[in-house]
Formats: sequence, C-alpha cells, structure tokens
Amino acid sequence: MNRIAITVSVRTSKLTRLRMLERWMSGMPANRSCTGSGDSIRCARRLKPLSCAGCDSTGEGEMADVWLDKLKQRLRAFIAERDWQQYHSPKNLSMALIAEAAELVEHFQWLTEEQSASLPPEKLAEVELELADIQIYLVELADKLRVDLQAAVDKKLALNAQKYPADKVCGRAKKYNEYK
Repeated sequence: MNRIAITVSVRTSKLTRLRMLERWMSGMPANRSCTGSGDSIRCARRLKPLSCAGCDSTGEGEMADVWLDKLKQRLRAFIAERDWQQYHSPKNLSMALIAEAAELVEHFQWLTEEQSASLPPEKLAEVELELADIQIYLVELADKLRVDLQAAVDKKLALNAQKYPADKVCGRAKKYNEYK
C-alpha cells in the first residue's frame, strides 16, 4: 500500500487540519497540490498519512465526540422546550429523515454533473440547510435508539473496506458481489 505524508504548517488551524483529514479519509487529496506517482494519485483511497505536522492524533476524535455530544444536548433542549418528545419516535424520525433527504435531492434534479458540482451561492445555501436537517434527524434518531454514530460509522467503514478492497475496486463503481 502506498503512503503519503500530509504536511501542514504549525500555524494551520486545528479545524483546517481536521478538514484535510476528512478529505483524505473520503479519498480526496488533502489539497490540490498533492504529488505522487500516477498510481497513488489516481486512486487516493490507497494513501495513508504518515504524519501531520502539528496535529494531535488523539484530539481529533475527542473534538468530534464533544461536538456530537453538544449537538445532542442542544437538540434535546430544543425538543423539550417545545414538548415535541411525544412526536419524535424512531418511526417518525426516520420518516422525517427520508423526507429531508428527498428535499435535498430536489435541488439536484435535472442538473448535469457539472452543474451539480458548482451550485450558485443561493442554491448552495439551500442545500446546506437541507443537509443540516438531515444531520439533525440522523443524530436525533441515533440518540433515541442509543446508537453510537461514530462507532457505527467505524464499523460500516471496516465492513465496506472488506467488501470493496481498494486493489480490486479502485476507479470502478460496481456492487460488491460483482467483483471477482
């Protein structure tokens, strides 16, 4: 497996470093100036970071935990202030989640690939709000069911890594059972 070092300035904010890490984990180069052999750049998902100058490798997960916990508390308070707990069953939350996802899809319906990747600012602002709605319902549903979202995501990524090994699927978009 190829490896790449992600180097950032000590002056780079922790948020910027986290965004770079998120981009790397999603398979995108941390920035547009990434270099490497043709194979490693064509399939960035094969790359693993060796180091991140100035990063605290143990603090990133803790930051996400704190943010998610604060969001859960804010959502609980918001719902309690309005006496909406009675309506927020797992069934209703899952239905609201899918309705919001459909509203998100509406913004992209009939757009070309290029148009969907470069939304005008006012459309992007609307998409941002739909994404927030989806996140809110997702977090609330997981909280209601006592599902640890971070652990669930880690588990799912591990399962996907087994179903879709990078050396077999890189650059291909088939279902896992179609690879030989």
